Amino acid sequence: MSETDPQKITEAATAVMTALQPLSSDERSRVLQAAAALHGIGIPSTRLPGQSSREEMAGAADEKAPPVQDQRGKRQSIVEFLNDRQPATNAQRIACFAHYREHIEGKGSNFSKGDLEPYFAAAKLPKPGNYDRDFRESVKSGWIHEDGANSYLTQGGEDAVRAGFGGRGKPRGAAVAKKKRGAPEKAS
Repeated sequence: MSETDPQKITEAATAVMTALQPLSSDERSRVLQAAAALHGIGIPSTRLPGQSSREEMAGAADEKAPPVQDQRGKRQSIVEFLNDRQPATNAQRIACFAHYREHIEGKGSNFSKGDLEPYFAAAKLPKPGNYDRDFRESVKSGWIHEDGANSYLTQGGEDAVRAGFGGRGKPRGAAVAKKKRGAPEKAS
């Protein structure tokens, strides 16, 4: 059995880091996966128990993760994502858009308020009557931390989106009023 030479490992790691430096996050991932496959080794996950993906990306806020795809190479559409999560309010939809943008599209965790507004059109939803109010409601609910172009989905926001908001937030407005008018009256 041969002993491991720590100096060889350090030199190899330095060479790999130097070679990967100019590449994007997606390119780095592809290079490492290809090298592992060529050498017949698996790359274990480096996530520690209880560590979130946001902690993994600490210090790499400007880097963009590759889009999430299923085994067939298909990415989930914004419409499919919203159908899975079933947000009932625009504030909940905005939190879903932030999650989708980061985790499905791989655009990074930071965004500005205006970055999320076009997702309503992409999801074939009507433009909100008061987007600023709805965004503030998402912030007030603790789902989004607002910090200009460095706004982000909070851990609580990620949990809420993944849980489908736990049934919180009943839809309001014209849709509810229409249902109430069309509902049969209860006998007293």
